[in-house]
Amino acid sequence: MMSKQIGMNGTTAANGGGDASAAKAKRPKLLWVHGWGMSPETWRHLAAELPALDHRYVSYASCRTIEELREAVSLPFRLEPEGEWHAIGWSMGGMLLLEALAAWMAGPSSPAMPAVRSIVFCGTTLRFIDDTGQAGWPDRVVARMRRRLAHAPEETLRAFAECLPSAAERDDAGLRRVLAQYRARTACSAPAPMAAAQPASPESGVHAFTPEGLEAGLAYLQQADLAAAWARVTAAPAGPRLLWLHGADDTVCPLGAVKRAQALNGQRNAARFAVLPQAGHVPFLTQPARWRKELTSWYDNDIGFNRDSASISGRERE
Repeated sequence: MMSKQIGMNGTTAANGGGDASAAKAKRPKLLWVHGWGMSPETWRHLAAELPALDHRYVSYASCRTIEELREAVSLPFRLEPEGEWHAIGWSMGGMLLLEALAAWMAGPSSPAMPAVRSIVFCGTTLRFIDDTGQAGWPDRVVARMRRRLAHAPEETLRAFAECLPSAAERDDAGLRRVLAQYRARTACSAPAPMAAAQPASPESGVHAFTPEGLEAGLAYLQQADLAAAWARVTAAPAGPRLLWLHGADDTVCPLGAVKRAQALNGQRNAARFAVLPQAGHVPFLTQPARWRKELTSWYDNDIGFNRDSASISGRERE
């Protein structure tokens, strides 16, 4: 299987597999978009479970500003405009994906929209700032996190990692081991100085953020309000199929985020929602069997993805 890491400088590097065959070139592409404080490595074992797709990974490694975070998400589509795309966005990554999609749909003067067939949003939100704490975090909490990040980045990342599992997941010995391994990778891969930052391959354990990028990510979370973007996307009859997966006990983007999205869900391209019982903010790490079941159902049934023929068939856009 060939996978590519796409950096902000517009270059691509193949990770194994040599030159793609003509058959592979026609395969649908799946873009994995991670969130704040993680890296493309997060997705490696998950991508391996979808061998009939060509996988691409967003890199924030060169990003220093909010605008560069946005650019990092839209860049892969521009570099490879041909063929059909799918995308999975987690947390902040889902927000950036939604924003890009809405921008393409904004009107005739907008950039040409790539052929995005489906998007899976996982543990995301339309607005991270919520002073009630029911759909996100209060602004004062994120502001304090930004101050702490400036003085103690590694400690800030570790504290964030502690928020990822649900209470039930913390009590499960097996899940504790999974999360301990993640925290160990985080602890030994604090952001490199800006001059040394390089696009990380999905196989590496390198943190895929500069210090400035981490700061920009928190600033984005404080500012972004995607209610209008979501309404536009779910009202568009020719838009991509949308699936929203969310942990029932997510404390980073609490369940109120799902209720808000459902309330604004358009009817012409309405999203499908699935809430995973007892799951926290990273169900792809802590609840892999449930995650796999939802994705299998989504790609095989809702999208009509046939792994044997490596093709997309079934339901077409309206």
